[in-house]
Amino acid sequence: MKQMKRFLAPWRRITGQWNHRPRQLVIICGLDYEHYRIQALVKQSRRYELLALINDFPWNHGTLVNGVRVYYPSEASSLVRRHGVTRVLFHSETDLAVFDAGTLSALKELGVIFSSVDPQKIEDLDDYLAS
Repeated sequence: MKQMKRFLAPWRRITGQWNHRPRQLVIICGLDYEHYRIQALVKQSRRYELLALINDFPWNHGTLVNGVRVYYPSEASSLVRRHGVTRVLFHSETDLAVFDAGTLSALKELGVIFSSVDPQKIEDLDDYLAS
């Protein structure tokens, strides 16, 4: 094992893996084209990682969109508790209508930040969410 670490050390130094911070997990609420573009922004991010997509249509439940599973809105608070999700990303306020009042309240109590993202106006998600 030590030999493998020694072998990989130069490569990790070059790619910056020694100073790797864990990414913050996020959820995207919605499955429209704009949400797909938000997913692409998260994929390019160095700070955030997409855990789940939220949609209330039964035929989407459990499917994968670019390798990310689709969940029901009622499952969001459980995902936050289990995985430490920090943010819910959405495109428009109407996206949040899939959450009932209890789920929204639970997410806010868990400290989840709700962030509206317009992928047509944003090139760097990390910079946008930091401001």
